[in-house]
Order: sequence, then structure tokens, then C-alpha cells
Amino acid sequence: MAFQVRSWFKYSIKNFNSCKMVRKQLFLSHSWKCNMHEKIRALNNELQKIGWSTWFDENDMQMNIDMSMVEGIEQSDAVVACINRAYVDSVNHASKNMRTRSNVNKEWTYSHARNKIVLPIMFEKFDVWPFGVVTMYLGNQLYIDATHGDVKKIASDITEVLQKHFISPSNKKNMRWKSLFWTTILCSQDQKKRNIKVLGTQRRKAFIPKTLVRI
Repeated sequence: MAFQVRSWFKYSIKNFNSCKMVRKQLFLSHSWKCNMHEKIRALNNELQKIGWSTWFDENDMQMNIDMSMVEGIEQSDAVVACINRAYVDSVNHASKNMRTRSNVNKEWTYSHARNKIVLPIMFEKFDVWPFGVVTMYLGNQLYIDATHGDVKKIASDITEVLQKHFISPSNKKNMRWKSLFWTTILCSQDQKKRNIKVLGTQRRKAFIPKTLVRI
């Protein structure tokens, strides 16, 4: 029994440590409806290639869903709101119905309550902005057009806009320093090989018997 308790305690500590929140720069807020999750997964991958650290629910959701979202938004530099009809309807409906527990609405509300930069990415355009809370915030705001579906261009546009607000990919510097590190290592190794070859030639010349040297 004591062994089982100790094993459970060790497992609990290990599990607790693995659940610690790692700070991510961008919080990706989106609805799962209309196959949006697959699109945002692809966008998440492109953003990470550029060097952004991202909070994506599939990878970063921990034991308590609400606290995971709170910590992700709280520690982020900006919230990327991936807007489509389902996203707008979810926020607007939950804003009028106090019994609704919409995760999209929770993310939207907390982001604005904490005065975060909310960057709207329009995956679906509206001829007329619909009545509701979302239009109050985004009706006169510029947005990134994502209706073309090119996630590489969307990620590039997000980077360009955020850099104007002095927010840059945190891993870009690390990637550059890693590249410089390995370049330096490879160059130094190549130089050592050359020095060894030269040194070896000098040694061979130094130890050649004089009787074998042609005059």
C-alpha cells in the first residue's frame, strides 16, 4: 500500500510539472465548426515555421479548460481571432444568453477584458457586418483577408502587422543564433582539418632523411 501511495505521489508531481504553462506569444482563437480547426492547425504550423510561439488548443489545453485559456491569453502578446460566421454567431449568441458556456465567447470576452491586441483574421467576408457584440469591436477595424486560403501568406501578413506594433517572433533570433552556431562549428572543424594537413606535411618534410633528398 505504501509503495502504491509513493508511486501515485511521484506520478502526480511529474504530471503537475508537465502541466506548467509555457509562455506563448500568439493565442489562436477559433471556432471548431465549418472545418475551421483543420485550417487553423495549418496556420499554426506556418506561424511556428516563421518563429512564433503559439497557443493552440489541440496542443496546449491542460486539465482545466477555462484556466488553460485564461493563462494562454494572459501570457500572450496578441490574440489572433480567426473570424467566420460560426465564430461571430457563437459570440453574439452567448452574449445574449447567460446560460451559454461558449469557449469562443470566453476567449473573446477575456481578451478584451485584459486589453489584449486582438488581430482579426477574416476567413469569411460579410457584405454587411451582423448585429451584435463582434461588430461593436471590429466594425471599423482593419483586418487580414484569409478568404484565399493560402496559410503561408496569412502567416506572413500576421507577422507584418504585428511587427508594426513592435512584436516579433521570439524564436527567430534563436533560429538565427543556432544557424550561426553550427556554421561557426563547421567552419572551425574544417579549419582544424586544414591545419592538421599542413602540420602533417611539415612533419613529413622535417623527418625525411637527407640521403633521400635529391640535390
